[in-house]
Amino acid sequence: FLFALSPKFYFFVILAFVLTIIGTLNVMSFGIMVRNKSSRKLLSQNEGLIYVFANVAWLIGPLIAGVIASKYNINVIFFLGAIFTLIAFFLFRFTRIKDQTKVFKVHSNPIKSFFEFFKNRDRVTAYILSGGVNLWLSLIYVFMPLYIIRNNLGELWVGYFLAATVIPLILFEFYFSKLAGRIGFKKTFKMGFLIVSVFTLLCFFVGNIYLILLLLVLANIGIAMIEPTTEAYFFDILKGKQVLQFYGPYNTTIDVNKFVVKIAASILLIFLPFKFIFLLFGGFMFIFFLVCFKMRDVVEAKK
Repeated sequence: FLFALSPKFYFFVILAFVLTIIGTLNVMSFGIMVRNKSSRKLLSQNEGLIYVFANVAWLIGPLIAGVIASKYNINVIFFLGAIFTLIAFFLFRFTRIKDQTKVFKVHSNPIKSFFEFFKNRDRVTAYILSGGVNLWLSLIYVFMPLYIIRNNLGELWVGYFLAATVIPLILFEFYFSKLAGRIGFKKTFKMGFLIVSVFTLLCFFVGNIYLILLLLVLANIGIAMIEPTTEAYFFDILKGKQVLQFYGPYNTTIDVNKFVVKIAASILLIFLPFKFIFLLFGGFMFIFFLVCFKMRDVVEAKK
């Protein structure tokens, strides 16, 4: 509601900063609750179902917002966003979902705990691999809209493309999350990163923009193997209080990878044509594929 009422840009920036902090609390608490409410054999499956619903929202929400924004203005979108958030709040209260797990002292020194996180190879590997999806999203949501507009397709094609990239996630994430629980995370991760790497690298050699957009949409089949399973894998390699101690440091991979790849891609665009972006992102995805060989394999079905 405050976003809708705010006429000043600096006030908008302050609100966005506060919202980022609140969003961090949301991500932290929600992820831990899902883990605590899931049996170890069904954790990846439950994560997959959650990501399916999230991506359905990413498909429907922007489509509704786009239609409304084209007829009215952006303030109406903020008002609707506030209303839906209130509905979600009351729905959560109505269902009376509670997490009875309470630990009053997880660690005494947060900074020391942060550095301790990186002393374990399995945790570091999970940290690196989890950043892969966030890195990829920078290509889809930041650089591809620029590429589409630069090729004179117009803003409408940006909407078509972003909607299309979500469809493979909705169709396949639940299936692949169940599959990972049966055959192990290692095989699923390797195949997912390899698919994304190959399709992205192919874009470098293709001149037709429509074919490039199709290849990137198909690449999201690989993301469907990775997105719902990385967090489940991280939870599976932890024990007891480690979940509360290390889940915070683990989530920093989201912003670290987004920051690094945006800087790298922006510098690249200063000196080289846009198509080299596909080499950059494809190369990153191939590095993640190689990292998969170092991860510990976990098969939830055997627990």
